[in-house]
Order: sequence, then C-alpha cells, then structure tokens
Amino acid sequence: MPENAVHTYVTAVATKHTVRYGFRVVDGIKTEHNSVVLLTRQDRPQDNGVWLVREEEWVRPVASVFLAAGGKTFGDTTWARVADQWTKVL
Repeated sequence: MPENAVHTYVTAVATKHTVRYGFRVVDGIKTEHNSVVLLTRQDRPQDNGVWLVREEEWVRPVASVFLAAGGKTFGDTTWARVADQWTKVL
C-alpha cells in the first residue's frame, strides 16, 4: 500500500501516547506492516493523526476520514480530521 494512497479505514485507534516505531498492539490489535493506525493523544499534537505502520519508523498516508475496522473499544467507529483535531463522528 503506497504512502500516497487514500485510505478509508484504520486498523485501530490509539487514545493514549503511542511510540511510532515497529509493530505494536493498539486497542487490542497486533499491528503489522501497512496497518493504518489513528493516533489521537500524542504528546505533541502535530503527531496525532493517521500513520502507516512500518517495521521501523511509521509514515503518514494521505486521508481525512476513516472507519476503524478493528479494535475492542473503537472498532466500527468513524473518525474525521477537522481543524487539526481528530474527532469520532459515528
């Protein structure tokens, strides 16, 4: 999945600070290469947003609205970026 692809879903949503490096468990989901993760509570607000998981440092894709396809807490929810803030909309 290329970094410039537009994604319509996220694999999982993290609502606490998450290290953006390597494969992690996010909301009960074990991420793998190209998992799409929405970070909502990073220490630096500019680090919030959608990330593509990599074995090393994560990278950003291009998108603005996502469906969380998995996760124990936030599975099947919809998120949008409005005024530099991610908000659950459904």
